[in-house]
Amino acid sequence: MIKSLSIEYCVPCQYEKDARNLATIIQEQFGLDAAAIELIPSKKIGTFEICADGKLIYSKTKSGKMPAPEEIINCIFLQSKG
Repeated sequence: MIKSLSIEYCVPCQYEKDARNLATIIQEQFGLDAAAIELIPSKKIGTFEICADGKLIYSKTKSGKMPAPEEIINCIFLQSKG
C-alpha cells in the first residue's frame, strides 16, 4: 500500500483536529507507522490537501468540500492499484 502520508491543513480554519482524526483513521486502516504521517500546518485559507507517497490524492481547494474518511481510503486504494 502506501509508505507515507501528508495532510496540509488550514490553521486559521481550525482544521487541525480534522487532520489528526483522519491521520489516525488512515494509520489504523493501512498500518502506517506514526512517523510516516506528516501534518503540515498552513496559513492558506481553506487548505486541506492530502498526499500519499508524495502524490496529491485529495484537495479541498479543488473539490470545495472536506473529505469523508471513506473517500480518502478509497483514493489510497485506487492509487495503490494505479
